[in-house]
Amino acid sequence: MANVFVQNIIKKIEEDFGKLIKVGNSNSLFEISSISTLIYFRYSKVRNKLPLYSTDIDNIISEIDVIWLENLKPVSFFEVEHSTPIYSGLLRFNDVLLSVAGADNFNIVAQNERESKFSKEIRRPTFKQNKLIDKVTFLDYGNIYNWYYNLYGRKY
Repeated sequence: MANVFVQNIIKKIEEDFGKLIKVGNSNSLFEISSISTLIYFRYSKVRNKLPLYSTDIDNIISEIDVIWLENLKPVSFFEVEHSTPIYSGLLRFNDVLLSVAGADNFNIVAQNERESKFSKEIRRPTFKQNKLIDKVTFLDYGNIYNWYYNLYGRKY
């Protein structure tokens, strides 16, 4: 449940900036017009798909939890890793970095206790070699809640 909760906060923050949002396990894009509760969104327009790159990378991108887009170009990627391996999210980010021109903002979101695991995994040679280590940030749930609070002046 924490995974869905944090994903919804990330989506809410981005929707207020008028960008498109891609939500995991689907290639549909949603342009959000309003939000009435934590989980219930009213979608004003459904875009057909993310831009197509190749079958291999398209399948990987479809597994990423939340993607923020500007003019249909992916600009930020979020993996909410509540109980799933952080390494899996980093591998998806690595594939995107190697395959999608201009992709350079990646975020692993997890409980604070998992930051040491993130730090260990991101220092692997493969992530250093292609500079993913310089493009990915660890955000704990508190960061997301505070981000929301600072933007809206209230708790989510």
